[in-house]
Amino acid sequence: MKRYFTLLIVFAVSIFSLMVSAQDADYKGRAKVMIDEIKKEGDSLVLRMNIDVDGTLTRRDESLILIPYLKAEQGTQSIILPQVVINGKINQRLYKRTLTLDPESKDRMSGITVVGTDKDNATNIYYRVSTPYMSWMDNSVVNLQEELSGCNGERSLISVSTLANFTYQEPAPPVVIASAPQPPKTTVVEYEKEGSAYIDFVVGKYDLRPDFRNNQYELGKIEETIRSITQNDDAEITGIYLTGFASPEGTYEFNQILSMNRAESVKTYLINKYHYPASIYHTSWGGEDWAGLRKLVEDSDMPQKSAIIDIIDNVDIFAGREKRLMNLDNGNPYRYMLQNFFPQLRRVHYRVTYKYKDEITVE
Repeated sequence: MKRYFTLLIVFAVSIFSLMVSAQDADYKGRAKVMIDEIKKEGDSLVLRMNIDVDGTLTRRDESLILIPYLKAEQGTQSIILPQVVINGKINQRLYKRTLTLDPESKDRMSGITVVGTDKDNATNIYYRVSTPYMSWMDNSVVNLQEELSGCNGERSLISVSTLANFTYQEPAPPVVIASAPQPPKTTVVEYEKEGSAYIDFVVGKYDLRPDFRNNQYELGKIEETIRSITQNDDAEITGIYLTGFASPEGTYEFNQILSMNRAESVKTYLINKYHYPASIYHTSWGGEDWAGLRKLVEDSDMPQKSAIIDIIDNVDIFAGREKRLMNLDNGNPYRYMLQNFFPQLRRVHYRVTYKYKDEITVE
């Protein structure tokens, strides 16, 4: 009897139309992957697919790592999605033993689905993920990178394959039918204040510690923004939007998880402090902040400035962009950025929207 694992990260509300064309003929990897659905739902992109792991491994001490990611058809924008690890019998036993001996390792595997291939585990994985929608996703490609990990822990690339193309089209406007005159529409006027907080975390941890390093000051910036609004009795906060980012060093998948947890930990901190309704909080994450790094480089007078911008613009993340930067001029520009620019990328961007009571406009 087949069992199904479900990975849920849900932000969706309303559903919009889309166009998907699956390209199974391009797929050359080990796992059998079938795209069920990819669509825009509200302010999120939702991907559903079935993964058949039966027969993917030939050795008990192997692990197959499946890394789905979304990439713009034009441009360098991309986002990695939660990965799936398929363990052989020996590796699955070691994985379960690790979880028993080191319970905190489960936090480090947040967002990752791990299954075994023995008879006691599922042969099919129902994969569902939702990620904040960005405009570049209107024309994008769903790719799957497969890596094999042997008994020594070294990972080798098997394939990078196209699973589907995604094209989003706005729904056609509704047909307008003449009706009786309606009263004038009223619109609530909304304002906003925004900024960035550079939150530090203990290595390998996601819990926010206000007394760690300069966190008290950085959190104070968000609190001061909220205070500047609420000190006016006529003002009412309507939304708090938090977006987490990470610097590029380390693995892309870990930085994706880190940026997600940065936003979520600040949200938890604010919920406990202010007791606003949970519905006004909105979190998203941008993973590695390459756009922020490019701007810092562009605004600087650092050595190899043009070469760095050229690498960022023209070398894909999964084609060795960071490695190219590390090798440039014996690594001197990379070390300079690591010290001077990377700390500014480890941040949570915040935006607080608010309105004044009884303030409306008539259309």
